[in-house]
Amino acid sequence: MIIEKLAWRNIWRNRRRTFITLSSIFFAVILSSLMMSIKEGMYSLMIQSAVGSYSGYLQINTSDFTSDGTLDNGFVFTQAMSDDLNGIKSQIKAIPRIENFALSAYGDKTRGTLVLGTDIIAEKELTQIDERIISGSCLSRNDKGVLLGKGLAEYLNIAVADTIVLLGQGYHGTSAAGKFAVKGIVSLGSPELSKQLVVMDLGNAQQLYSAPGVITQLNIWPSEDAGLQTSKTLLAGIVGNEMDIRTWKEVMPEIDKMIQADRVEGYVFMFILYLVISFGIFGTLLMMLVERAYEFGMLLSIGMKRMSLAFMVWLEALFLSLAGAMIGIAGAIPVCYYFNQNPIRFGDEFNEMFEEYGFEPIMKASMDLGIFFEQALIIAALSSILALYPVLKIFTMNILSSRQS
Repeated sequence: MIIEKLAWRNIWRNRRRTFITLSSIFFAVILSSLMMSIKEGMYSLMIQSAVGSYSGYLQINTSDFTSDGTLDNGFVFTQAMSDDLNGIKSQIKAIPRIENFALSAYGDKTRGTLVLGTDIIAEKELTQIDERIISGSCLSRNDKGVLLGKGLAEYLNIAVADTIVLLGQGYHGTSAAGKFAVKGIVSLGSPELSKQLVVMDLGNAQQLYSAPGVITQLNIWPSEDAGLQTSKTLLAGIVGNEMDIRTWKEVMPEIDKMIQADRVEGYVFMFILYLVISFGIFGTLLMMLVERAYEFGMLLSIGMKRMSLAFMVWLEALFLSLAGAMIGIAGAIPVCYYFNQNPIRFGDEFNEMFEEYGFEPIMKASMDLGIFFEQALIIAALSSILALYPVLKIFTMNILSSRQS
């Protein structure tokens, strides 16, 4: 206990040195936390834009649909399957959908589109599609109108209450053609999806493609308590082995690979950042060692063991590291919260680059508390490791030389 008390009192003997050391750790934690928070926030936005606001975190379809994606390989969504899903609705939420391609036309312009027939009520609950309406109104169940993505509407130069023509191939080779009133324009998280999406009621889409009762997929949103693997196991018991149950990473592997590649790049930058931080902390420790060389020499001269002195110095560095890390967390949280509530929007020159990957040009910080504690622990551990240098110097210190200094 004596060594611990001495270490704590020594910290406050030279307040200037203590303040410099705490400041270096404080800003190091803020800087590293902000960098990781922004990166994780951007990953969350990517996943939310492509997964949470559209495709769902799990997807059920036939094996044949997985391989070729054609309407002919859809399946009948039976009442028994619907009842089974309702039985576990506290753990998962599902949207039955039918997806197919069609040629859209308005005036003298045409464009290939992705027609999405969906349960509008479930869509409002899970993807909040009604909150994304920027013009007009949302659909209701059994509605005969359609919603258009903002990008598609701008390309066709079409407005609410205008009529769009859809031409395509229906179920098992039938022809699909129809005129639909545009009821609303929707702004989606994915700019690429916004350029091609036409949304209609599920029954309306099944009628268009001559596919009564047929869907191409079930899109699943697990509850917060049920993870992907737990939900996958529950669904396997309902749909059986003849259906494919895929996670969003399997449905959209390019997004997962992009995030993993960017994480590796982030680790390289973080290593460089930690290196710079280490030099700053190491400089303050060297300053402490030089300033206290005479003190250490005197303590050894009067009989203090080198092991006890070294342990006392290491404890001082540990106390400073932990204190700096905790203060750093307190400083990092409001900084990251600001960028969480006020995300950075990139200029027009970055729009095309982000849209190429299908994401909005926004940089938003994450508020995952694990990020702050992880960075604080890393910085505190670095400080403790760097403190081994003055500890080693104590074991090799020449008492007479230190007294002369």
